Amino acid sequence: MSGRGREAKPSRWALVFEGQLLQVAILLGLLLGVAALRARLPGMGRGEILGLSSDLWFAIGLVGPILHQAWVFLWWRSALHLDWPHALFGASAFPIYRAGFLLFAVWRVAPVFLLAVANAGSLDIDPTAARLLAGAMVVPVAWLVWSIARHFGITRALGGDHFFARYRSLPLCRAGIFRAVPHAMYTVGFLALWIPALVWRSEAALVLAAFNHIGIWAHWFATEKPDLRRLHESDSRPA
Repeated sequence: MSGRGREAKPSRWALVFEGQLLQVAILLGLLLGVAALRARLPGMGRGEILGLSSDLWFAIGLVGPILHQAWVFLWWRSALHLDWPHALFGASAFPIYRAGFLLFAVWRVAPVFLLAVANAGSLDIDPTAARLLAGAMVVPVAWLVWSIARHFGITRALGGDHFFARYRSLPLCRAGIFRAVPHAMYTVGFLALWIPALVWRSEAALVLAAFNHIGIWAHWFATEKPDLRRLHESDSRPA
């Protein structure tokens, strides 16, 4: 009877995989939606660049975000709940994670730009309006980059609080864009992928940008939000 009224403590493995069914479900739903759009928008398949068709670049561009988010999930949850990165790699754990993060980030971003050029002109939108909209997006994206460099730091931005206890005691950043825009990393950061799609008016790049932007919110709800709740129990809002 002494245990009545107490919540059972989740196992370490339950904590590792917390929310991941949601992330997988969202990504699968997005892939199905993308396939449906490709069937309805034949213009997405027009063009090629560097000897590869737009369809192939599009497929490459779908794989990058999935691998990127899987890499982050694996390292964050392992560092937070299992501590095997430090046990295996010691002081090299974060540099190894960071190298993989940046590699997959390039894989995530580069296909959008290449696809925009290859598939240019397929989006039926006024060129002037498209470029004005793209220009308007540059301003908050630049503000975010400045705010990360000035107030936040790249290590924290990459999830350093999962690896280093010193970041866990810091208050969440409320300076620069982080004071004005909720969830700025997700709300504003991924606007950068919409810019090339609009500049070159590419259907395929626009769909790929949307896949990335919606997909990163799956990461927020499934991975980062639960982690922040455990790392910073007093405030679960992201910086």
